Order: sequence, then C-alpha cells, then structure tokens
Amino acid sequence: GICCSAAGISVIGSLVANGTAQNPVTFTSLRDDSVGGDTNGDGAATSPAKGNWQGIQVSGSSGALAQVSLDHTVIAYPDRGLQASQAAVSMTNGAARECSRVCLAVSGSSSPDPVVTGNSFGSAGDEAVVLASAVALDKLGGNTFSGSSGFAGIMFTYGAHVDHSGVFPATGSAMLGLEGHPAALVVDAGVTATLAAGTTVKSGNDAWSS
Repeated sequence: GICCSAAGISVIGSLVANGTAQNPVTFTSLRDDSVGGDTNGDGAATSPAKGNWQGIQVSGSSGALAQVSLDHTVIAYPDRGLQASQAAVSMTNGAARECSRVCLAVSGSSSPDPVVTGNSFGSAGDEAVVLASAVALDKLGGNTFSGSSGFAGIMFTYGAHVDHSGVFPATGSAMLGLEGHPAALVVDAGVTATLAAGTTVKSGNDAWSS
C-alpha cells in the first residue's frame, strides 16, 4: 500500500509511553475525532482511515539498541503501527488497529526477546504481528485479535528463534503462525519451547513482504 504524506515517529534512542486503563496514551490520525475531539476543525467532513499517518519506526544498531516501552497505549490508523529493528520492544495492555500494513513487527539479530502481552490487535492489511528476532514464548501471551488481517495471530518468520525455555500461555487468542524458508522458527540448542493446551500453530506459503 501507499502511505499518506502525514508524519510519523522515528526512534533511534528511547520512547516510553505509560498510560493507564482509564487514561491510555494514544497515537492516532488527525481525522480521528473520537480521541481529543475535532482537532482539525472540520466537523464530520473527514473520517480516519488506515494509513493516515506513517506510524512508529524504531531503528537501532547492534552496538546501540533503540528502546520502546508502551503500556496501556493505543496505535490507530497507521501505515505500519510499530516496526522495530535492532531494538528492545515492550508492548503491554494496549491496542493497535486499522493498520494499512503490519501493526507490530520486530526484527534484528541483536533485538532481545520482545514483550507482547495483554494487547488487542485489530484490522491490518498484512499480518497483525510479525516477529523475526529472538523470542521468549512466555512473553507473548494474552493477546487478542479481531478484524480482517493477513494473519490474526503472532506470525514467526525467518530470523525468529526461541532463545530460552518457557511456556506459551494459551490465553487470549492462542494462535501462532509460521512463514518463510528454510525455517520460520528455530528452537535454540538446549532450549525447551512448550505450548500450553489449546494453542494452535498454522503454517503457509504466503511470505510476509512488508
């Protein structure tokens, strides 16, 4: 898809957003009157849509990881919600929805295990969540997925590897996906990856391209 010309956020250092259940931190479109009122002053003339703004792009290096910590934070109507490479990522108790492409993506050989728990993911043009980094299954539970997307769950693709033993909790939408060659997910030597009862794992040939 083609993103709008609206701005986004580029994180090379650290971004921290600490909302609460009653008062979340919200990143959304200028046209979204449901939060903060009619900021662009056009009444009902415009409505928010996927891709209204670029989203949050996070880029560090192996020697200087970027860091993003979002708690009780909402990301709405972006091109890509949160896309991070060589970064420490924590997204908890929040939401990402109406994403033109992916809502959350983490990659990079130096990225530590992302923490993605207790979130609600809505519609996405591509997969809702894509991980291509080190992962810890016990840090990925309690997320729910709704709306149309390329895959309504957590998708592992080439570069993803489980680097310490843990249990994926079958809470929320206990759906995991695999795509990419030769292996979408590697369980490192000496590591035990445990899937709780009720977990579903699906695999296919549709390669993630965002």
